[in-house]
Amino acid sequence: SLHINERPYVESRVNTHHFANSFFYSMACYTGYDLGVDLIDKDCIAFIGYIDRAWVLPDSFHTISIDCDNYGIKEFIKGKSLNEAYRGMRENFNQKIDELEEMEEPIHASALRRTRDALTIQLKDSKDVYFNIF
Repeated sequence: SLHINERPYVESRVNTHHFANSFFYSMACYTGYDLGVDLIDKDCIAFIGYIDRAWVLPDSFHTISIDCDNYGIKEFIKGKSLNEAYRGMRENFNQKIDELEEMEEPIHASALRRTRDALTIQLKDSKDVYFNIF
């Protein structure tokens, strides 16, 4: 579950039905494992999140984690389909991993690789999703 002010905002098998016909984007650890599945079962159109632990890079590398986490939603809002945004997210992770390896930061590159590998997309059906404010 995700919490706001120590109270569940969304909780598996409790109130996920409130998110029917929506797109859910969560960068919290493990949300794709249970919450994402339940949201899709309750007619959420799409979910992007992590099925495992998401590693946040420390100190001066922190902005890389933020960039990777937010890349997909930014691309989706700019007009990419959800599948295109997801693929772009993975490509952005790969680029940042390569940059960390070039900087001789193998530990940080490994953590980012594990985070990328935990990333998941779940769709209600096989149709792609586009952003539309109307």
